[in-house]
Amino acid sequence: MTIDVRRVASMAKIRIEESELESYEAKMRAMLEMMEDMPETDGMYEELVEENAMVLRKDIVEPSLDRDALLSNAPEKNAGCFGVPKTV
Repeated sequence: MTIDVRRVASMAKIRIEESELESYEAKMRAMLEMMEDMPETDGMYEELVEENAMVLRKDIVEPSLDRDALLSNAPEKNAGCFGVPKTV
């Protein structure tokens, strides 16, 4: 199994040094192998979903994250929101 760490890093907008590529590839491979070893559920949770499909959580106002802290790493900001390219 080959993992293109440079491509993953590019999509995630993170910088990885050349000397760290092998280490990250090994870590990613270990995560994928762990996921492959997970047991199948065989639908054991479907009954729970069907029984409680309309049970909703209470809408409770709670403190949220600070907007300035969230936007501190955004490459582009617009009116206090993330700036994204226009798509049609």
